Amino acid sequence: MKCYHELQCENLSTIQNETLDYLNTRYDLSDHSSLKTDLWLKLDSKDVIRSVPSMLNWLRTLKLLPREVSATIVNTMEGAALHIDELPIIAKINIPILNYADVVNEWYSVPEHVAEDYKDTNQFGNAFYDFTYLDIDKCTLLDSIVPTTPIVFNSQIAHRVLPLAGAKFPRVMLSVMFHNEPLDYLND
Repeated sequence: MKCYHELQCENLSTIQNETLDYLNTRYDLSDHSSLKTDLWLKLDSKDVIRSVPSMLNWLRTLKLLPREVSATIVNTMEGAALHIDELPIIAKINIPILNYADVVNEWYSVPEHVAEDYKDTNQFGNAFYDFTYLDIDKCTLLDSIVPTTPIVFNSQIAHRVLPLAGAKFPRVMLSVMFHNEPLDYLND
């Protein structure tokens, strides 16, 4: 499977404006302590869908039914360390909202013998990998992108978010999960 697939979205600026209107009335995006997160901001999905109708209209053209909507907020040059998202989600759509121009998403191949050293079990008994302290030089870069359009994002390949020189914060991406995952976009 591919790491990502770029999507066309003619109404991206409307989605961005509606999303920012929604977020700015509820959060101070520049303050991690008020957000109570250092990356994932859990949102009321139904509220987001009601408040960002342009997103729902666009997703309908793709024949996708959203199940959950969250945001990822990066506020420092640390970005987000290498990780693999927990199952069952594989394919999600990430929509660039704010300050995304100088921030890259990277996907890596982690050798199996190395990955095993970073395997853990969550509170539900499911395995997950936390590569926060993994030496990235032990991995192979598979692909990267500065997402300026929505992308179908393969969350089961180790990935990180890396701010580049000139990055502005907060970097905000909307992350949409679906009842009918858009896996076909990730087929080679």
